Amino acid sequence: MTEKQTRFVDEYLATGNASEAARRAGYAEEYAAVIGAQNLIKLNTKIAERREKLELTRLLSIKEAQEHIAKVVRGQVTETVVTQSGKKIKVPVREADKLRALDMYFKIQGSYREQVEVKLSGAEVFKQTLEKLWNES
Repeated sequence: MTEKQTRFVDEYLATGNASEAARRAGYAEEYAAVIGAQNLIKLNTKIAERREKLELTRLLSIKEAQEHIAKVVRGQVTETVVTQSGKKIKVPVREADKLRALDMYFKIQGSYREQVEVKLSGAEVFKQTLEKLWNES
């Protein structure tokens, strides 16, 4: 892949516009639309690979989220507050924030199970019983 093509891929991911990406990558203004369209076809795989790589570096993993939440719950995270005198001091996160973090942690882990109560009418129970008997025979 040439230097211009590499710049085209990066510019296309930044702008979402093939013609603009071609211009920014250094292709001639009068051919930008044509070259942009051609590059989309030629470099489709490279664009997809680059997009995936960028998303992987940009997204927070579940493990990273869990580690940060654990630090908050353990009181290892502080926040900076400004006193009335204008002095900046670091204080531990509030207990409410720790509880909220703990709640998030358990949600991520799937520890909460939603309980659903289902009430069936007598006719529905009778119908299900008949279907069960029918299927067993």
